[in-house]
Amino acid sequence: MTNIDQAQIDAWKAEYEEVWRLTVAGKVGFLKMPTRKILSYAYVAAKTDPFKFPETIINECWIAGDEELKTNDKLLMSASAHVEKMVQMEEAELVKL
Repeated sequence: MTNIDQAQIDAWKAEYEEVWRLTVAGKVGFLKMPTRKILSYAYVAAKTDPFKFPETIINECWIAGDEELKTNDKLLMSASAHVEKMVQMEEAELVKL
């Protein structure tokens, strides 16, 4: 992987709402925050294969990094366990009046 410097990360932060660094076994990837469209696509894919949710998020939100994170099953499965951190919802309240 090409070295990513702070200037590049700052440029990504200006372009995307949030930028995440994913590290597995020394391999590094950078991801943007998933949009509603990406989340919808991931949830639909997960209906037939639950593993497709994190895989879709990683593939669709990928900015740059070690491609092996997306192609090596062992690394992808390890990375998948952390994808939910990107999809945290705000606390909401619904009250019947």
